[in-house]
Amino acid sequence: MRALLGLRRFAAAAALLSTLLAAPSYAGLKLELGGDYAFSYGGTFELMLGVNAPIARHIHVGGRFGGLFTTRYVIGAPLDFELLANVADGRAYLGGLLGPWLAFDSGFPLRFHGAFEFGLRAGSLTFGLELGYLQPGPIAGLRLAFQI
Repeated sequence: MRALLGLRRFAAAAALLSTLLAAPSYAGLKLELGGDYAFSYGGTFELMLGVNAPIARHIHVGGRFGGLFTTRYVIGAPLDFELLANVADGRAYLGGLLGPWLAFDSGFPLRFHGAFEFGLRAGSLTFGLELGYLQPGPIAGLRLAFQI
């Protein structure tokens, strides 16, 4: 039984690795527009600039920063570290975001942000979904980005 479980794990890891190795990496600069609903802030709208570089053929690392405005009249600045993996021959991506977001309201300005993202690529345009946490509650939203 243990041998079968080990074989299944090996097969799953090999399938994931072969998918990631076959996909090209996209690097450079992107302009990103986002619209989210955050449990504690209502609707949020972001305009961000992202910078990234490949660390492997299918994976790149980078960051994004910009400005945000909420429907509850809070102005802020999102700052995120980003790790992305291209899948399906570069037509789709999976990733993770982690970083501080600054919210200029009456409280302490630093808010923890962590999220998973996934989406589709069509040339220099990407469209994706982000699900995560923005202190003190959940956040979900859509992203539209243009490679510059």
